[in-house]
Amino acid sequence: MISPKRLLFRFAVRSLEFLHGLHGIHSCFKSNLTTVPLPAESLDLMTIAFNNPSIIRHQIKYIRAHVKDNYTYIVADNSTNIEASSQIRALCENEKIAYIRLPKNHLGKIGPSYSHAAALNWVCKNITKQRQPTYFGFIYHDLFPVRDLKITDYLATQPIYGLKRERGKEWYLSAIMFFFRFDFVKD
Repeated sequence: MISPKRLLFRFAVRSLEFLHGLHGIHSCFKSNLTTVPLPAESLDLMTIAFNNPSIIRHQIKYIRAHVKDNYTYIVADNSTNIEASSQIRALCENEKIAYIRLPKNHLGKIGPSYSHAAALNWVCKNITKQRQPTYFGFIYHDLFPVRDLKITDYLATQPIYGLKRERGKEWYLSAIMFFFRFDFVKD
């Protein structure tokens, strides 16, 4: 049996996706992301920013220092604070980082995880499907690589990689970090 809160969430997400689907990428407030053909073995490494420009500044620093893939780092801004959002956008522009201001969603009123989930879904549907990178993945905005790594090495022998969580008999990848080969999930 589905709880009333879960049912409300599903309805809200589907409604939000329908509204944003009418306009797709054009429902963004701001974006400097190009959709030119991507190089072979491309990786879109994305984060959902939320009200904290200093965290994004640190993430940029550590990703540049330690991620050894051919990647495009994309900041999808889901901030509710306009000043913080402006600072994140300015930071991304100054650092030449791809920036997308996501459409406003009200799912944070149900719970912050719901807003984050809606943001992840929006980015997958409107950015990843359009860009079709060889690999893509998300890292939580306060997760920093602290040693050199090549994310595509983890995907060389398996189509998905992330932190596995279990709930009863079901499992899922934690929103902290998860990566995919695009051809495995494109449909």
